[in-house]
Amino acid sequence: MIVKVIKNNLFKIIVFCFICLLFIIEKEKLNGLEIISSIGNILKRFEMNILLVLSMIPMIRSGCGLNFGISIGIVAGILGSVISLEFNLINEFGIIFAFFIAIIFAIFFGLFYGFLLSKIDNMIMIISIYAGYLMISFMNIMWSCLPFKNPISVLSFRGRGLKSIISLENYWSGILDNFLNLKIKKISILNGSILVFIFFAILINLFFKTKLGLTLDSVGLNKDFAKKNGVDIKKIKIISVIISSVLASIGIIIYEQNFGFIQLYESPKSFTFSSIASILIGGANIKKANIKNAIFGTFLFQSIIVLVSNVLNNILKSDISEIIRTIISSGLILYAIMSKESIN
Repeated sequence: MIVKVIKNNLFKIIVFCFICLLFIIEKEKLNGLEIISSIGNILKRFEMNILLVLSMIPMIRSGCGLNFGISIGIVAGILGSVISLEFNLINEFGIIFAFFIAIIFAIFFGLFYGFLLSKIDNMIMIISIYAGYLMISFMNIMWSCLPFKNPISVLSFRGRGLKSIISLENYWSGILDNFLNLKIKKISILNGSILVFIFFAILINLFFKTKLGLTLDSVGLNKDFAKKNGVDIKKIKIISVIISSVLASIGIIIYEQNFGFIQLYESPKSFTFSSIASILIGGANIKKANIKNAIFGTFLFQSIIVLVSNVLNNILKSDISEIIRTIISSGLILYAIMSKESIN
């Protein structure tokens, strides 16, 4: 029994031991306050990214595989954020309005994205990559053309076109992080962002117990069997894509209010590999995923990024965190796709 558990979770055990080793190395090189700061940074990055990772689950479980087109949902979230700023909405009203607009665009974009993927039986993940890149390129043009007028958002020297980075200060920066902010030794362990994640985690868990959720699962497990039982495969795939896109749009707004800035243009690309790598490192594969995979994977991935960056930056005296993030995420995705089995 114990041997079977170890065998099934070998990869996660290795990663966890590696993280413990990094903590020991960091403790030798840094003082106690910096260790606490690292733990706080890990938890902060966890709450910033967890909903984006959670958005991977519906498409994986419907048989669409890893959502390399997550940037389509992210773009919807960015649109909601920018429109919220355009109306000068602040605090709770600003972020709620951003959520509302983002969900509308996510449903609209997800419908077309899902329709595209439903027409393809093979190479869905490859097509999703190009669909995501196409959306980013199209929106790069739109960010320069859309008639936004808010001085905070618009390029000052041109008078039109949006900045690549827009500050949320004086709008709704940190609005969720400051809600019910429970801290232990200056480390936030419970706040509005975590509560939003818990809400959607429960919602997803309940959804997969409904008739529609069970049907979606059946399509992912055995498409031919589901089809013989009268299930509309295309419809189910479109629904899963829409759900994933909506979750991604909400997730990026959570990220933005935590980060304090809206990032436009090429920035959605940076969330694709990290989100996929996080759910893979948590034990998911291209056919199976659950909430535990998302939680555990996000925590492990962000821990590795923070601790490896701290240790190597201290040794090499230079910031190579972005290089480390790219190597880890790309390596995990390559391994998962080549094996086509559990990451374990």
